[in-house]
Amino acid sequence: MLGSIDLIIIFVMLALMLGLGNLFSRSVAHTDDFYLANRAMPVTLVICSLAATNMSMYNFISEAGQAAHQGVSIIWHEWTGNMAFAFCGLFIMPGFRRLNLTTIPEFMGMRYGGKAHSITAVMYALKSAGKLGLGMYLGALTGYVLVPQINFYWWLLIFTTVVGIYTFQGGMISVIFADVAQFILILIATLIGYTFVAAQVGWMPGIFEKSSADFVNFVPPAGKFDYKFIIAILFLGINAFCCDQGMIQRSFGSKNVKTLVVAMVLVGIILTPVNPFHFFAGLAAPLLNANAASMNPDAVMTQLYKSSIPTVFMGIFISGLIASQLSGVSAEINAGATVVAKDIWQRLRRTEPSGTEKLRFSRYMTIAMTMLMVFFALVSKFSGRSVVDNFLSLVGIFDTPIFVVAIIYGLKGSRINEQGAIAGYLGGAAVGLAAITVCQIYQIPDFLWWITVSAFLGSLIITPLVSRFFAPPDKEQVAKIRLSDKGTEEEWYRIIPRSLPGKITLGVIIAGGAIFFLGIVIGGMGSMHASLFAVGGMVIYFAGCATRLLFK
Repeated sequence: MLGSIDLIIIFVMLALMLGLGNLFSRSVAHTDDFYLANRAMPVTLVICSLAATNMSMYNFISEAGQAAHQGVSIIWHEWTGNMAFAFCGLFIMPGFRRLNLTTIPEFMGMRYGGKAHSITAVMYALKSAGKLGLGMYLGALTGYVLVPQINFYWWLLIFTTVVGIYTFQGGMISVIFADVAQFILILIATLIGYTFVAAQVGWMPGIFEKSSADFVNFVPPAGKFDYKFIIAILFLGINAFCCDQGMIQRSFGSKNVKTLVVAMVLVGIILTPVNPFHFFAGLAAPLLNANAASMNPDAVMTQLYKSSIPTVFMGIFISGLIASQLSGVSAEINAGATVVAKDIWQRLRRTEPSGTEKLRFSRYMTIAMTMLMVFFALVSKFSGRSVVDNFLSLVGIFDTPIFVVAIIYGLKGSRINEQGAIAGYLGGAAVGLAAITVCQIYQIPDFLWWITVSAFLGSLIITPLVSRFFAPPDKEQVAKIRLSDKGTEEEWYRIIPRSLPGKITLGVIIAGGAIFFLGIVIGGMGSMHASLFAVGGMVIYFAGCATRLLFK
């Protein structure tokens, strides 16, 4: 039961977040400060910011709730994401950072043209609003279950006010510095939640001993989170960490390419041993609550934490939960406001706005995105689907086609023109939307696989087909982008290593990835050794990524 001291701890933390926004608002002099923290963030701050953004109530509550229903294999939602962090840091994001971009729509305009820029910006704004709604709905729902004295709508108002004010005031500067404090709180909350839940069932050995073999199979041959899910979520992880505006905007705030590469690789490695604490707590839920399997997966863990964690610790734990949610939501608000202000408003004006006008409008767009967040939070409340299902559908439809058009054909390719890019992006999203509609009508459980494959193939095929009917792209602009992707001989980092030790580490990365995929494939065949290969391959892959940072 929540005591007075718990409520004091919670509201002191919320007040501190507001204070941070006010403090860092004094450092915001122009839009580069507001959007990207003046591109001056050192590696430690970038690591904390990326890690905090990637850990939210979605991990503590929704993913752990799915583990309580389906078993441990949903852990690959995070582990493949961590692999994607390192992959994008090593092989994709350096090219974007060299171009000094602010947004992905900006890249689409640079590579393809103005129409591609505008259409991508509108799609990104819609996606940001949807993600914001999911995050805020989950935050308000969790707050209400833990503190029923304050109803859902009041929690929605409280969270909206806090995150809106400090993002409005300080932009990315306040978001990133707040992330450092929030990341520490998130780690503390992770340990508290796992400790008081897992202790009741004999810790991790007890969880694995008392659970069925299928429930603790990391690579099951069938089910909602089977081998097809693992392949699809790895691909979506790569999509997200090189195309999701809320995530990459933090990367673009890094001091230089070296900072970005080191931060993204280390974030993936650091989070991998942290993630299991959330999922193992979820595995304990059906051992402690016989009704867990029939409960709403977004409410299972909240009830378990509420009954397991004693006072004072509960206040700290809830503060960590709130911190985790504020981090992700504030990043998305800032990202959405950046896209609307920089990629839509500034391009629609006939005259160049002054620096003061840009900053003022960017802050106004923060308010607008906050209002959209509340609207989509209410939509999420009445959608009838879990947060995990809604989130995976959203990223499958929006992120898959932009990855094909922006990364495969845009950054790495040279033949696609603006008309093909627009058709491929919208066509791929439409095919993904059709796939989810069919999956819902026919109650197909592995919907993520079909959404991802459909959107990917749709975009992959439509883009070059349409491009054939129009003039080729500007060769000079394509050459500039290709050069940014490769880097120069003088730079510390290049995608293809120059030294022999560097080439060996690249080989280790490839070998680890191959062993991982072998584990997933034999898992689909029902092999009892699949988990060993998949997890072992992941460890080898991370070893290669870490040592790759040591050599040119």
